[in-house]
Amino acid sequence: MKITKKVGLVLMILLVFTQSGFCAGFQKVDVDLSRLSGIMVYSEVYNMMFEPEKYAGKTVRMKGMFYAVTEDRPRPVFACIVQDATACCMQGLEFRLKGNYKYPKDYPPIFSEITVVGTFFYENDGWFVNIGLKDAVLEAWK
Repeated sequence: MKITKKVGLVLMILLVFTQSGFCAGFQKVDVDLSRLSGIMVYSEVYNMMFEPEKYAGKTVRMKGMFYAVTEDRPRPVFACIVQDATACCMQGLEFRLKGNYKYPKDYPPIFSEITVVGTFFYENDGWFVNIGLKDAVLEAWK
């Protein structure tokens, strides 16, 4: 009976941590887009594009479709893409994995459903603002 109570307590603690915005490594997630509807995620990513300074340095979790652009680039660009509710429009965030990963060996197939967590960044070169997640971790993919 005592073991059952201990196991139940451990499971409850794990459930609290996984449901409260903590990800792998117990890092606090500031903006969890993985729990929002498609239209809400689309809207929030749109906001990130127009007010990136509000999100800079925050930890963001996002669920969407994996895509990679490898042609005509000095380095591959990887993104998590979401669609709005009508599936007519798409928004996405570039992500840069933490560590030394090689494409395609260490990445999911194109169009896989992924969940990615990373630190929001933006770069402004005077003409364009590039937004994305750095030091990212792929939590899951299907």
